[in-house]
Amino acid sequence: MKKFSLRRAGIPSRMLARIGAVAALGIFFAVMLYLSILSLLETVDMNMENSMQENVVFHYDDFLSGLVILLVGVALLLLCRRLLAHVNVWIPIALSLVFVLVLGIVWVLSSQSAPTHDSLIVSRAAYMATEGDYSALASDYFKRFPFQLGYVLFS
Repeated sequence: MKKFSLRRAGIPSRMLARIGAVAALGIFFAVMLYLSILSLLETVDMNMENSMQENVVFHYDDFLSGLVILLVGVALLLLCRRLLAHVNVWIPIALSLVFVLVLGIVWVLSSQSAPTHDSLIVSRAAYMATEGDYSALASDYFKRFPFQLGYVLFS
């Protein structure tokens, strides 16, 4: 019995690799487009009415303001790209980092999401510790999840 070979079948390995790469990029693009559209339309938050059930609640965002923020960010990026085409490579990298940081902060603040459940417990414990009250660190939560203490210390 002969082994199967791509060459014997008449399929060059480079073509097969190219088809696989295009398929993977297509799937990645479709997923990212779907998630981007969802992020413009809604924010997912935890239900705070009943803390024993971790139910998610969907809050609808203002689509137009999110789209305007996104378009302004892309326009600034394209403008900076043309202006920085002939300068040292580290300047565009530094400006890109600042741009992504500022756009991320604006995006997070526009979603109006607040800490809930785990992040709320950890944030409150860190705040109480800064005030000198360490009673939250003895709660059942930190006994079950002691790895969160490191983040409390960091916060």
